[in-house]
Amino acid sequence: MRKTAFTTVDTVRNSNEAEHLIVLLRSAGLHPADLAMTTPLAMPGTVTRFPIQVPGEETELAKNVLRRATV
Repeated sequence: MRKTAFTTVDTVRNSNEAEHLIVLLRSAGLHPADLAMTTPLAMPGTVTRFPIQVPGEETELAKNVLRRATV
């Protein structure tokens, strides 16, 4: 079994929002990475961002799900 590379489809400011989007993607049948398995993006003097990541082959579907959720 080959491991699939993950792609970041969005970043959010807090872990609650990240978990919400992960649940949304899972409910759409996708396979986002667990928040605990991702590394928050932060640099000194900047806001921490939490990446929302999915397997590469689910990238477009995930973007569509997230786009529909914000409309």
